[in-house]
Amino acid sequence: MTKALVVDWDILSGVTTPIDGVIYEGPELTLKVLTSIEFVEKESREWMMHVLNGVLTITTQDKEEQHYYPGDFLIIPEGFNGTFSSNSLQNLRVLEVFKSELE
Repeated sequence: MTKALVVDWDILSGVTTPIDGVIYEGPELTLKVLTSIEFVEKESREWMMHVLNGVLTITTQDKEEQHYYPGDFLIIPEGFNGTFSSNSLQNLRVLEVFKSELE
């Protein structure tokens, strides 16, 4: 029987030493905790983000800004073209969920 994955709350909350990278990678799903997000040229897949700490600002190619706060979930569509930034006093921590690219 396969067990459910339980992600340590200390990792998600930032209580432990900050981690920046993959916390789970399976045949169909990858989970990453990120403390910074870089410019996305053109996203080649759809993925979900959950803001854990800080404020995430997404600026579309049309210069429209959207702000996301702790607890917000958002879907980044395939083909998205824009930028990600964080200028809040609290460190940004984001959980990324996307389809694994394992063969």
